[in-house]
Amino acid sequence: MKRFFVKSVLLTASAMAALLSTSALAGVCYPGNTQTLVAVKGKTNTVSTQRAGNTWEDWIWRGYDKEVRCPRWGTISCSQTVSVAKTTGYKWDVGATFNPGSIPVVGGALGFVGLTGGYGRYYEHTTRYDRQIVVQPGWGMYPIQVVVRRWVGGVFQGADRRDPNRSCSVHIAQPSGRWWYNWDGGPRFGNWSTNREERRFDSWHTFRV
Repeated sequence: MKRFFVKSVLLTASAMAALLSTSALAGVCYPGNTQTLVAVKGKTNTVSTQRAGNTWEDWIWRGYDKEVRCPRWGTISCSQTVSVAKTTGYKWDVGATFNPGSIPVVGGALGFVGLTGGYGRYYEHTTRYDRQIVVQPGWGMYPIQVVVRRWVGGVFQGADRRDPNRSCSVHIAQPSGRWWYNWDGGPRFGNWSTNREERRFDSWHTFRV
């Protein structure tokens, strides 16, 4: 029985089990596949090619419970000491999308490979202080934790390329076919994007009451 790639660009579990790879031959056999390129999870690189000119603020914590308000009338200003001890978990990049286009993928969905930074990872941001806050009449304030992000995007690079001069088969009962693939680090295809961290800081949000 021949095994084919599913249309959703991911190989089925049975097709994955049929892969034949040896270090001596430095290639892989994808039975039934006739496409020129096959991307490989964990091996196909993520290359950055573009970035937005502007950044945006992602407020990962809003300290509503530390809010300070000052009435509009009857006072010159309001002063209060605020103690903050807050640790917030956040992701280094958010809103990631991966689109290999028409290229099939083996091993699962493509992700971040070969990029510097904390792509796909989780971190913590801790804020600790005792501070006297002075608020003008008719205004309120509360503390915030902010991650400054920038949109970045790019393409994928590297895939197994079909060798038209070599045949292979995974078992005796199956005729050989032109299904042998060798790694090629050059091809670029598809696209990806995400919003990565540029920096982070603590601040206060001011609002009218």
